[in-house]
Formats: sequence, structure tokens, C-alpha cells
Amino acid sequence: MPDTVTIENVSSKLPWKFSVGRRLLRNINYAVVHHDAVLAPDVYDPVLRYAHEADYHISKGWGHLAYHLRISRDGKIYQTLPFEEIGYHAGNWIFNRTGIGICLDGDLTRQPVTDAQSTALKGLMRHLAYERPDMPILLQKSFWAHKEVRGVGWPGTIAFIPNPTACPSPTIAQIVKAYRLSAPAG
Repeated sequence: MPDTVTIENVSSKLPWKFSVGRRLLRNINYAVVHHDAVLAPDVYDPVLRYAHEADYHISKGWGHLAYHLRISRDGKIYQTLPFEEIGYHAGNWIFNRTGIGICLDGDLTRQPVTDAQSTALKGLMRHLAYERPDMPILLQKSFWAHKEVRGVGWPGTIAFIPNPTACPSPTIAQIVKAYRLSAPAG
């Protein structure tokens, strides 16, 4: 795993219609991991892909691209939405309002996650949990797979009403869950 994480900010290059809402970085306490469920070729222009997806999300009334961070098939990490902006990504308002969305490119239920994506995701989770003092309550135990949180209420409680999804794929869901559960106690 690399010691440093490089994130290229391309958010200003993407379509934007309106703000969904803002929050302070210090109030971000979750990260939800997704895949975009669209087959990705081996070689493509990630910014063009994200612009097309932003147009689609805007057509749904979401104002902009739903995800804050994207991981391309070659393992590069892109910031596609300012962290202060709320994104419609989780299918659960609690996680939308206080979380960030991380999305891997590809339909990872039909194509395998690349080694570069897996490595980048692990490095990014570590970076966000341990190297971002501006997000002090985003901890290792704060990372969830989309399929774990999509629904109404708090996952793991009797009051949680799930809304099932295949996102982000069993492989990615296991990486995220293993990372979360390996967090030190306390």
C-alpha cells in the first residue's frame, strides 16, 4: 500500500446545477463505498465518464454528481464533489447528510475490481481515517459498503428498513467491512 495518497480534484470540470446542501468538514463521520454499475473499458477518459454521470444525476434532480471521490480502473483517485457538499449517494439520508461517497468505476458485479482499484481504495480509506485532521470524526469504523446502509434508519437496529442493492459488489463490500471491523477498540 502506498504511503501517500494522491487525489486529483476535477470537481470544477463537472456539470453542476445546484447545491443539495452544505455541512462542515468536522461533521463528516461516514464514508460509503459504491461502484457505478456501468461496465468500464480498460482505457477511458475518467473526467468525461464523470461528466456524463453528473448529467445523469442532474436529470434525476440531484443537482450534481452524487459522489465525492472516484477511483478509476487504473487506481487513480479523483475528487468529484467538494466534501462540504451533501451528495445523494447512500439511499439513506443520515449517511448522505453526514457522509461522503466513494465510487469505484465499473460494474463490479460483472467485471472484477482491478488490483489498482483495490489498492487505491485501501489507501484512500486509511488516508481519510488517519490523515485528515479536518474530518476528526471520520474514523476507521466509519466506512460502510452501500448495500449495508441503503434504507431508512440505522443499520443493525430493529428500526432499520433496508432497501436492497447489489452495490458495490461482494468483493468490495468485504474489503470495506474488513477494514471497518479491524479498527482498534475505543
